[in-house]
Amino acid sequence: MQKLKPIPTFSSEAEERAFWERHDSTDYVDWSRAERVRFPNLQPALQDDAERESTSLTHLALTGPFPPAGKACKLRLVEAITKDREPWPVASTR
Repeated sequence: MQKLKPIPTFSSEAEERAFWERHDSTDYVDWSRAERVRFPNLQPALQDDAERESTSLTHLALTGPFPPAGKACKLRLVEAITKDREPWPVASTR
């Protein structure tokens, strides 16, 4: 059995992600002693990653400095298309 290297401490999640992209975990973890675990109370995500990213980008664009009117309209249309709803309330015909 090889001697395992100590896992370094990270100052941010981005730093940790970059570290594990460059290093092999078998140098730091003895996977032969790993145990299978279950998470019975874990709920599936209600949104997929693309929808979550789209929503956050739209929110960021609309809550930051006001975008030009054309861009705001495009963002609203994109949001409506991704959520399958009307981009603006439809006026009732009386």
